[in-house]
Amino acid sequence: MASNNASVQRNGSSLVFSGPLDRAAVTALWPSLTAL
Repeated sequence: MASNNASVQRNGSSLVFSGPLDRAAVTALWPSLTAL
């Protein structure tokens, strides 16, 4: 599996995604998303 630099941050009422958002990135970010 390739590493990725995808990230997500909350900015007010918006979610700001950066980096390549492929299926592996979304799977890796899911715990962070549910914590927001």
